[in-house]
Amino acid sequence: MFTLLIGLLAIGYVVYKLTEDTPKQDPWANKTNTTYRLEPKIEPIRRPQPPRSDNVPIPCTAEKKLSITRNKVDTFSNKVEHKRSEYLTSKNERNFYIALREALPDDYMIHCQTSLMALIQPVEWKNNSRTWAKRMDFVVTDSTTKVICVIELDDRSHQRADRKKRDQYVNEALDGHHKLIRFKASWTYDSENIYQKLKNEIDCPHPRFVSRG
Repeated sequence: MFTLLIGLLAIGYVVYKLTEDTPKQDPWANKTNTTYRLEPKIEPIRRPQPPRSDNVPIPCTAEKKLSITRNKVDTFSNKVEHKRSEYLTSKNERNFYIALREALPDDYMIHCQTSLMALIQPVEWKNNSRTWAKRMDFVVTDSTTKVICVIELDDRSHQRADRKKRDQYVNEALDGHHKLIRFKASWTYDSENIYQKLKNEIDCPHPRFVSRG
């Protein structure tokens, strides 16, 4: 057994010596003459920026922002579109107005489409909406705008149930406050007939026109 161990040690020593005497190969020996090329780095092209000044306006930017802002306002706006009225009165009411003007003295004034709220006000505020929403066809005043009478021109629409209810409210509201005179709508109007009715109702002074006898 001892002899076998000595033999193994001897073989190991011989192998070690043979390995130590064998020259080791340099891994860089074949790479000494190799040439390496570095790829050029590509830089992004940047355009030169002009020097910024507070006195030089930036083109287009402000206008675009203003346009965008306006569009946003229009998009979210609650604006209600309206249409224009050329006259305060209808064609029939204008014909009556001309005749009424001739039936009144020069210092009397005629106001069209006057709010009932401008003539009277409810004692209790809860009834305001029922009054301010109604308009009188004509209001006659003196030169100081003191109310002389209120005139309503009743056409066929006043025969409807809703208009009768509205007229009843107006009659009761003005009662004891302002004189209300109603005329029936017609195709034509006579100034003298209008004057005679006004004279009977409010003792209207003689108008500027010459009475036809």
